[in-house]
Amino acid sequence: MAKKTLSELFARYNPTAARCGQIIRSAGEYTYRLNKEAKCIEVHAEFPSVYTKRDLQMLEEEIKKAYALNYVHIIPKYSPEQFTPSYMDEMLVELQRRGAVAHGFFYDYDYSVDMNAMTVEIRIGFSNGGIQLLYSDDTPQIAEQILRDEFSLDFSVSIIRDDARQANLDRFLQERANADNERRMEQLREEQAKTPIASALVNESPLKYNGDGTVSCGKTVFDISSPKLLLGEEFSLKALTALRKIVYPDGKLYSVLGAVFHPEIKEIARGKKQVINFCVTDNEASVPCKLVM
Repeated sequence: MAKKTLSELFARYNPTAARCGQIIRSAGEYTYRLNKEAKCIEVHAEFPSVYTKRDLQMLEEEIKKAYALNYVHIIPKYSPEQFTPSYMDEMLVELQRRGAVAHGFFYDYDYSVDMNAMTVEIRIGFSNGGIQLLYSDDTPQIAEQILRDEFSLDFSVSIIRDDARQANLDRFLQERANADNERRMEQLREEQAKTPIASALVNESPLKYNGDGTVSCGKTVFDISSPKLLLGEEFSLKALTALRKIVYPDGKLYSVLGAVFHPEIKEIARGKKQVINFCVTDNEASVPCKLVM
């Protein structure tokens, strides 16, 4: 008895998009893994043409709805000859799909592919801390596995920092912070329109002095009972601003409470000065900071 085609395997599925019908009908040999309890299926299928991840994800969504599944993942199998360097953009989409990095991590990037040496170099403008995060999650190895799964090619993938793109990190963080603030304000406006109680929430301060030497700010409680100045001039801890109240950038000076993460020190002017980049968070909002010393 002949094996069912992929269309026959999903016989109850009736494509609503012409592109999805074309993809599923063109599939050749395939294997699949099904978890009935979790309602998940993973399909490895051969295709004669290279499809975008967007088209494949559209097909996955339609199959998921047709069978009331929680998860559908179609991993395409192409011939090695079909690989071109431009496919790296699709590979990065799959890299995010597999959870190797968060969406938006490759906000600005460049890459080069050496078909003779079978190497891929991805250059991003993020800090060394970001590079270490990528390697700690085995991201290059996952990228290599994607290329093996889809093209049967054994590339060596490396991800390096590109100083020329560092400014894009600041822009990325700024745009993300602005988007978060706008989304939060829109939610508050909606709540205010629904109930009179919401108007009190809009004016409620996100920063509270608890009277025991601690301050509740964002989603964190900070102990300011024994402050110690490490750098700069003395400043008052009685006029603090919650991070989510800051409209970035507005040119004003703020005193804030937060935990520092992703610090990076870079020497400039032949080692006579240092640029310190870091981020501050209260686990509700975050802002990027830069200090020149």
